[in-house]
Amino acid sequence: MMFESKEKVLVMGIDIASGSPASRTAEPQYSVVIIRSDGKIIYETQFAPLRRVIRLVWEYRPRAIAVDNVFELAPSKKKLAKLLSLLPEDTEVIQVTFKECGFLSVRKLLSSLGYEVLTKPRSLVTAYLNAVLVLRGEGTPIKAVEHKTKIIISRGSSIGKGGSSAQRYARSMRASVLRMTRKIKEILDSAGLSYDLIFRKSSGGLDNAVFIVYAPRSALTGLVKPVRNSEVRVVVKPIYKTVLFVADSPEVEARKKYVIVGVDPGHETGLAVIDLSLKLLLLMSSRELDRSSIINRIYSVGIPVLIATDKVPPPDNVRKLSSVLGVPLFTPSHNPSTAEKETLIEWYRKRVSNLKIGTTHERDALAAALMAFRHYERNLKEVEERIREMGIDADIDEAKLMILRGKSVNEAIEAVLERVLSEEKEDREGLKQLAYKLARRVDEEQRSRELEKRVEELIRERELLRNEIKELRNRLEELEFQLRFTTKVEVTAEDLRDRTIAMLENRVKQLHQRVQILEKELDKQMRLNASIIGVLEGVLRGEYEILPLMKNLSKAEVKKILQYGASNKVYVKAMDRMEVEVLRELADSKVVLLTENVSEDICKILWIHGIALIENVKPILEIENVVVVPKHMISNEVISQAIKLMEDHRRRVMSETQSIIDEKKLIGIIEEYRKQVSEQQESVEESGK
Repeated sequence: MMFESKEKVLVMGIDIASGSPASRTAEPQYSVVIIRSDGKIIYETQFAPLRRVIRLVWEYRPRAIAVDNVFELAPSKKKLAKLLSLLPEDTEVIQVTFKECGFLSVRKLLSSLGYEVLTKPRSLVTAYLNAVLVLRGEGTPIKAVEHKTKIIISRGSSIGKGGSSAQRYARSMRASVLRMTRKIKEILDSAGLSYDLIFRKSSGGLDNAVFIVYAPRSALTGLVKPVRNSEVRVVVKPIYKTVLFVADSPEVEARKKYVIVGVDPGHETGLAVIDLSLKLLLLMSSRELDRSSIINRIYSVGIPVLIATDKVPPPDNVRKLSSVLGVPLFTPSHNPSTAEKETLIEWYRKRVSNLKIGTTHERDALAAALMAFRHYERNLKEVEERIREMGIDADIDEAKLMILRGKSVNEAIEAVLERVLSEEKEDREGLKQLAYKLARRVDEEQRSRELEKRVEELIRERELLRNEIKELRNRLEELEFQLRFTTKVEVTAEDLRDRTIAMLENRVKQLHQRVQILEKELDKQMRLNASIIGVLEGVLRGEYEILPLMKNLSKAEVKKILQYGASNKVYVKAMDRMEVEVLRELADSKVVLLTENVSEDICKILWIHGIALIENVKPILEIENVVVVPKHMISNEVISQAIKLMEDHRRRVMSETQSIIDEKKLIGIIEEYRKQVSEQQESVEESGK
């Protein structure tokens, strides 16, 4: 199961943390991780009981549940089938460790994908890895086989030899079988139970009829009872429920080929399956083919994308099969004659070899599938030819599937091109990141080797100096011996020896201090390497996040972080220096700043410029121009709160500023009014004089 990145579907990974489903005293507890198809962790928890796991499935509605052993959920197939019945219909359970070659451990699966896991991962990590493996298309789905109950309606006794009275008795029994069939059909319809009906017509009614009811025997209690009398016999026979693996077998090319299915229902059902290249994968007919058997047969050879029938209107059994599989139903424009079907079969014989058709039911089923193919044949051939002409390395069946789903040829080709381009872009980005990590690792290892080599050189140099000191001491002894016989002595031998020894000891001390400094530097570098490896593992687990580092709010620092590409989060080490142009550029980029300590005044300045700020974020690791911080401290919720705090402050400041402006306007109006009144009074006084 491979998910498109644009779908944003959810996958739940599960691993047992403690207890056992087979134990009566130790209830099983599970680790649960829910991730999105883009890799984002939506939810995680540990030690969740099974009832909580089921509630979480209904709450988040993941597309798939990934486990490494389905029997960690239930101790038997019967109980596992019961558990699957409690899950949503659109949620699939997938065992990641089961493939066509058998069972593989999670560690071996990861190793085959290029990831080395040296030790057994913890339960929560295993749950996460299970979900990731399903997103990568690993694993086999687990399907629940429905509870089925068979209701058989037949004559109450055999028809003996006789004349017209025996024939009348036979017609009476056939009419009783017909009445009982209608009665049971009405009961099942009113109860809302899903079923298939197979019957054999005869003169005056039905010879027999069989209902395959997709419900347990207990669901029919009080509705349908066994009957046996002289005219009719009703047998109610349960078929028990189990589970099965829908294997991804290379021999039958299951789940890798999209197929068109032709069905001819009846007392004996015909089934034909062809792929989108017109290859015949299955052709058979049987009286034992109910809906579940047909579905299992189809999935054993491919993925159904179209169900076809040669009847107009389509039979109920075929419509129900199409509805259960969730694929379109093809019906011809008219009921084809036998001659038309034979002509179509002859057309197909010229394209395949060794075509053997055993019954008319097989012929009709194959004719239905071929009519469906011929309906789309022109567009299917055109899209295949155009993709081959363009030389695109793409899955042609995927393009054909889009044609069957109603897309035009141009739309199908554009979708294929979009997928190829996105895959190439992802490959380039992945290689670029891998090359960067390898280059960093090589640089670190090279520096460690250089330091080790330098220490070895200093140790050799120290040994050479020790030998040199020893030789000088021997030379001093010789000089002392010679000075004893000299008459003119300016410097005593003892003075010369002490002076030379002091000089050499000082040199040895300096070298010893240098060796100690280099050893400390080597130890520090090795601890840093170990810390970097631990942090990178935390980044892979989603515990930490790597962010660009600005030492201050200056133009040079902003220009430097632009080399790392666009980022909506930046860590600032110090805010004692800031430039207005930098603040405007950060505000336009809608960047959220993170820092450990900041004053209230600086915080308000950033808010006024429209820059959100998250305080008290302490880096786990700081290397050159990047820092590593805990992911929970910069979650979407924390960022939303920081943005809201900034917006609230800006609105409050704007409101206060508007109030001040309004007050100034009011004062100006009052002053103007006072001035006008004063002028009027002066003019009145002058006119009175």
